[in-house]
Amino acid sequence: MPTTSIYKEKHYAEAIIYLTKALAFDPHYARAYNNRGLAYYGLKDYGQAIADYDRALALDPKLARAYNNRGYASLWLKDAQQAAADFQQAATLDQGNLNAAWMTVWVELGKEQPSTEVITQLPSFRPK
Repeated sequence: MPTTSIYKEKHYAEAIIYLTKALAFDPHYARAYNNRGLAYYGLKDYGQAIADYDRALALDPKLARAYNNRGYASLWLKDAQQAAADFQQAATLDQGNLNAAWMTVWVELGKEQPSTEVITQLPSFRPK
């Protein structure tokens, strides 16, 4: 079963097994750490997800997806400061990533849920 099917069907534990095996062959494969982090995130193991995103970023500091993903995990752990920094970095590295830009504004406003206030401020957001 391809990895994308595993995610779509929410077979996160199975994805972790496959990705761990892949990392045994190539422990420098940043995207595999990012993807395994997604699987841990799917299992709501946010601490382990962050550990994998951290490893991905240590190997590839320009991997915008890993910053974005770590931002979401950080929100679940109520670390808004880390989440805002990660969304900002994701938006800076991938300026077409409107999700990261939107989440940066949302977190900086301290909102508990999306609102029209965030949406109206998004057009004026410019990554630094």
